[in-house]
Amino acid sequence: MENFFDIPFVLLATNNILDVSFASNYSAIKTAREEAMTMTFKNIKTISPDQLKDLYLSVDWDSGNHPERLSQAIEGSDSVFTAWDGDKLVGLINVLSDGSIAAYVHYLLVRPEYQGEGIGKTLVDKVAEAYADCLHVVLVAYNEQIGFYEQCGFECPTNASPMFKTSLRI
Repeated sequence: MENFFDIPFVLLATNNILDVSFASNYSAIKTAREEAMTMTFKNIKTISPDQLKDLYLSVDWDSGNHPERLSQAIEGSDSVFTAWDGDKLVGLINVLSDGSIAAYVHYLLVRPEYQGEGIGKTLVDKVAEAYADCLHVVLVAYNEQIGFYEQCGFECPTNASPMFKTSLRI
């Protein structure tokens, strides 16, 4: 899928395609990985450009090809909540906000191999908690992701559409 200038959110659907020869061992492999996983969540804006590049490219977002600019964008965010498996960055959500009226979720990414484990939902919950005093928490989602965000408590208005004016000079 081609991203519209990386503005909306990465797909959070679990990849249900399994090789038949792999399917019989899937439960054991998944259980072993879950036992080894030490997931921690942090509110941190200082993330190395290489870690950001690795995460963004894992979900095929072109902005991962510009790690220095991406690092500047993340550091310029009002909040960045991250998910870590040990020292590996596996998920990220960032927010731009005026601190009172609106908080805009700009990115939500979870590495494909970690999708379907509740990481994206946990990151969204952290934003909801941090910005509970704002009147609105707003995001733009691809149509196929609307169900996920509705499960997180977002509503899709019928009288509004996202609009973009983009001038990429990367």
